[in-house]
Amino acid sequence: MNEWERNMNIPKSLFTNVYIPEGSNELFLYSNVEDLLSNTKDIETFVERFLNVEVPRLKILESYANGKNYGIMHRLSRKNRERADYRVAHNFGGYISKINTGYLFGIPVKVTNKKVGSLEDEEKDGNINDEEADVLKEVSEVNNIDELNSSLGYDCSVYGRAFELHYRNEDDEDKISKSSVFETFMIYDNTVERRPIMAVRCPRYVKDEKEIINIELYTKDAVYYCKETTTDNVEVFIDEEKTQENIREEIQIIDWFNNETRTGDFEEVLTLIDLYDFAQADTANYMTDFNEALLVISGDLDSTGLKYDKDANMLILKSGVSVGGGGNKIDANYIYKQYDVAGTEAYKKRLETDIHKYTLTPSLDDESFSQVASGEAQKYKLWGVEQLRSTKESYYKKAIKKRYGLINAVKSKVSEFFVDPKDLQIEFTENVPKDYWSEVKSFVDSGGELSKSTLISLLSWVDDVKDELDKLEFEKNGEEEELVVEEVKNEGEEVENVEVKAKEEPINKEVKEEKAVDNSKDIKKEKVKK
Repeated sequence: MNEWERNMNIPKSLFTNVYIPEGSNELFLYSNVEDLLSNTKDIETFVERFLNVEVPRLKILESYANGKNYGIMHRLSRKNRERADYRVAHNFGGYISKINTGYLFGIPVKVTNKKVGSLEDEEKDGNINDEEADVLKEVSEVNNIDELNSSLGYDCSVYGRAFELHYRNEDDEDKISKSSVFETFMIYDNTVERRPIMAVRCPRYVKDEKEIINIELYTKDAVYYCKETTTDNVEVFIDEEKTQENIREEIQIIDWFNNETRTGDFEEVLTLIDLYDFAQADTANYMTDFNEALLVISGDLDSTGLKYDKDANMLILKSGVSVGGGGNKIDANYIYKQYDVAGTEAYKKRLETDIHKYTLTPSLDDESFSQVASGEAQKYKLWGVEQLRSTKESYYKKAIKKRYGLINAVKSKVSEFFVDPKDLQIEFTENVPKDYWSEVKSFVDSGGELSKSTLISLLSWVDDVKDELDKLEFEKNGEEEELVVEEVKNEGEEVENVEVKAKEEPINKEVKEEKAVDNSKDIKKEKVKK
């Protein structure tokens, strides 16, 4: 649309692009936690800045992740209210975040104890520790770790940050839950290391038509609960009676970073997404306006000679009479904007390509990507995603290490066994189609050998390799038992046959002797007759 078609009563920067408040993604810094707790006015300042500056940015990013793009939804209306004014939003943000999150967390993150070693080493050395093997599985099942990791990864992809809260429930289970980015922020010290000194949660709800905040302060030593306050006038008053000691000796909220700048995966291309939305909306508006184009009739027209045939969709015009007695020339045409189809489509295609290029996200509509190709060819097409993955992994592993450090701190305090976080190995596996068997075939054909556990681990439908090996061993032992029983049975039959033959031999001997005696008698009788 042209500028004259819209009201121009706001700054031009807001006319074309979405507005992200300046300073809405900066770290909150303070000297130390002791001074901060002594000056609660500074905590109030942090809370107000979080609610008024940082939360608006998070809401804008959320709109693009949910397909309700802020730019097109808040675009100024066309000046002519009778014209079409579509708001066409395209969910590039959600697409990019889902692709990147699925690529990293589609296959669950593996957390293993480096000291335990592989299954082959365990069986060989005979040092299998069931308690060590089960403790990580127990933590994972109680907290549904795979789903939690994926949810935290998605928040990082959208907002550039995520938070997880640790606590112990009524059943003495160590629970981990995601804390909303709209309610949580971290305060760091002002050293070069930027170490966390306090986490703040400020969940909000409406009461008596006022927005109430319950502020919670988390430090290494304690958890402080503040008295209710309002968003209009934030005040921090610590309720000493509700203060709880922190046995973990570490802040029980862990911050996840998406990258060094804590930016979302699509945050840098919001302007391109807006331009694409505007172009598609303008195209839709044009198509509607074309159907309602203005009909202009020009020439010397006899007003009584105008007739419209609805059935034939035909306008019949009768011209007036000229001075010379002939008919005047008349014409009827629609007035509408000329639409450059090729140019507009090329413009939109270029925007779409730039969005994928600058976010390092492949387009599944790209023919060169969707065509069947070898595993190595696919790797080259996903090279950009791999660069993004390496950055994300380094930050995610750091957060996961902190997670098990907090769990270890609690279990050691209550005399429960747990694995030392330093001995944990964290492994991410990219979620892409892989041709394992071609690699295995090439390896075996070249004379290589693979263990059973390695071969089984390549099967997508097997989740627990050790459990599968145990089943194989059980079945093998069962077959050996059946074989032993069969052999014993066969041996029994042979023994019975031998006994039968032994019984048959004396009988045959007696029969032969009797026959021999009879024969001798017959011979003697014959001699006597002679």
